[in-house]
Amino acid sequence: MNKKETYYFLGNCLSIGDNPEFISRFKELSALEAVDWEGFVRLASVHLVTPLFFPKFRENNLLDYLPAELGSYLEEIYLLNLNRNKKLILQIDEINLELNYKDIYPIYLKGAGNLLDGLYSDPGERIMVDIDLLTSDEDFLKSVEILRSIGYNNPETTDVDTITCQHYPRMMRDGTVSGIEVHRLPVSVKYSKLLNYDIIAGEMRTPEGRPGCLVLSDKHKVMLSFIHSQLSHRGHKYGTASLRDVYDLWLLSKRINYADIHFPEPIISKASDYFYLMGRITGSEGIRTERKPGKFSVFLLKHDMNLTSETLYKINLVVIQLSAYFNAFVSIFTSRKIRTSVIKKLSSREWYAKHIKTWKRLIGI
Repeated sequence: MNKKETYYFLGNCLSIGDNPEFISRFKELSALEAVDWEGFVRLASVHLVTPLFFPKFRENNLLDYLPAELGSYLEEIYLLNLNRNKKLILQIDEINLELNYKDIYPIYLKGAGNLLDGLYSDPGERIMVDIDLLTSDEDFLKSVEILRSIGYNNPETTDVDTITCQHYPRMMRDGTVSGIEVHRLPVSVKYSKLLNYDIIAGEMRTPEGRPGCLVLSDKHKVMLSFIHSQLSHRGHKYGTASLRDVYDLWLLSKRINYADIHFPEPIISKASDYFYLMGRITGSEGIRTERKPGKFSVFLLKHDMNLTSETLYKINLVVIQLSAYFNAFVSIFTSRKIRTSVIKKLSSREWYAKHIKTWKRLIGI
């Protein structure tokens, strides 16, 4: 198997319980020793989906079709993540109790919200990085101070612009398993007209058995997943898709009607591309879109080219980065605000360090 074949094999494994035909193919490929298991493990790790495969394979009686050492490895990773997520839920219960006591009812986002809402059939499936919670502007800094009062802190925090920031810098406390990000916006400022606290609050709900907790509606979960992955992180521009995000989207596709999701042009075309790719990766229909991608989709072309050639992937990244510099240079002459911002950045050591790090990653140093 080459990288592209391994990627799509791994993607089909995400939905293996719903795909009897792939189960037969899985057994056949395993018997023929045609699976690149090392590549499988490597890609699963990069995409942060390793823990979910042990329960998937166990539920579908496929553990005997794996190399013995791989089955043991997947079980170990799964159990470690399951234990961590159990502690993370206890951490959420603690901070939620403190915030509720002060009449603040946060809305949990991304993985934390999905975990609380029972999206995953097994709580050990999802790798969690941070606990993301959303508050109103009024409760934003109040929530930060409450968390500080119970030991959470960010020692590097100086002044935070509460008008333009998306979230408060990550806060940590000794003895806890996860950092906390308190959001005043669910997405970056650039896309906040598409999804913000007021929009979310109109459809937020309480997960079953978790009074005092709030999560997004399934429609808004899909919107957040798409905006975060494909717009804010520029996945659509790069031609990339995180399999962890794809898995969340696939699970949500079984609970949501796409007709309930409304994006303006040209974002609807990007969303259709992404949802179509999710269906292709998982070997399912995915979210049924009102508009299917055209015969020529630059995003889908880039996605498969990136998997086919590491060189093409690097060239793609370099071209996009150089285009960003060029656009910023042109904007200097048309926008006083951007000109002031660029001059400020050029006098910052942190800005140079960040871009040197970016270029080292791009060219593989």
